[in-house]
Amino acid sequence: MHFEVCGITAFHALSLILIATTVTTDELIFIQIVWRHGDRAPIFTYPTDTHQEEAWPYGWGELTQLGMMQQFALGRLIRQRYIEEDYNFLSQNYKPKEPVCILQEYLERIIRNASNGRLIGHPIPIHTIDNEEDFVGNVFSRCPRADQLTAIIRCSKHYRDVADENKEFFDYVSKKSGMKVNLANVHTINDIHYAETMHNLSQPSWITDDVSKKLRNLSMITNEFIYGISEPYLPELIKLRG
Repeated sequence: MHFEVCGITAFHALSLILIATTVTTDELIFIQIVWRHGDRAPIFTYPTDTHQEEAWPYGWGELTQLGMMQQFALGRLIRQRYIEEDYNFLSQNYKPKEPVCILQEYLERIIRNASNGRLIGHPIPIHTIDNEEDFVGNVFSRCPRADQLTAIIRCSKHYRDVADENKEFFDYVSKKSGMKVNLANVHTINDIHYAETMHNLSQPSWITDDVSKKLRNLSMITNEFIYGISEPYLPELIKLRG
């Protein structure tokens, strides 16, 4: 029995590695690993934020030193489990004929860490797909049907009720941040706040503990709407947006 396969990403900003080999007995023959990238800088920030791109050594959206360490730790775990100790599934030294490859979303923060040999201790083939054509790894790739379902959600009574109930809060955050904030994008402010807090960057006085908690809670609600989990429950959108 002979398997030769390549990896396919299965979630936004994920990498996946597939490994297969020839077997004649009842033993491990196939490994599929899916993981998200490590800690990263915010994708952007709001106009009044005192921490602009220069606050992040590698720029917007790129892996931080912590993220690189996390990636290295994951690679060490994979190597220990599947190469060195538990399964001895692959050779310790890279052999081009061994069917191993990575297919990942076309993002610099992922490519850099996969390509430098840290994954399992030596370089392995990496394949990328342009974001516009990646309908597996990029959950926000163009999809007219997903756009239709999203429009249905945003017109639903539940969505409008949540937006109306929090209008005063959105207006407050909009005024303080210098950007228009609503239910559709409040998670971006939370992402910025979370990343900066993780790296001990000072936060403006208007982001109190209560504001921080509300940003986090509303972001969770927004994500449930984005992926079709919340009312109105749309299983089709869950499938399309991963």
